[in-house]
Amino acid sequence: MMTMNESRARIQSQVRSQGQERTLSAPLLLVSAVLWMLSIFADWFTHRDALSCELSPGSSVYGEPGWSWLPVGHTCTWPASAGLPAITEGPSWLTMVPAALLLLWGMAILIERGKESSARVA
Repeated sequence: MMTMNESRARIQSQVRSQGQERTLSAPLLLVSAVLWMLSIFADWFTHRDALSCELSPGSSVYGEPGWSWLPVGHTCTWPASAGLPAITEGPSWLTMVPAALLLLWGMAILIERGKESSARVA
């Protein structure tokens, strides 16, 4: 059977560990957001010239590179020729999944902090 002091020390230890988890979530969110932005920059940097917009491998038909913010990613546009319409290829909407997860994570942190501050006031 635990003594009162052992029980109190165990509870204090659990409270401290929960506080550390909460204080780590905001920096982890910041690091994750920065890494996501760096991956977007890398995508833009590697796809900014016409050589990144070859219609099909070995075709020697190059399009005009571009950028889309919604969904995030590079685009390629090939002009209309020989009676064919212009072709535009862009990123998938799946590129917005990391942004949505980061947004939800940030909102969860703000909600949790709001609950903690209202609990302290009460």
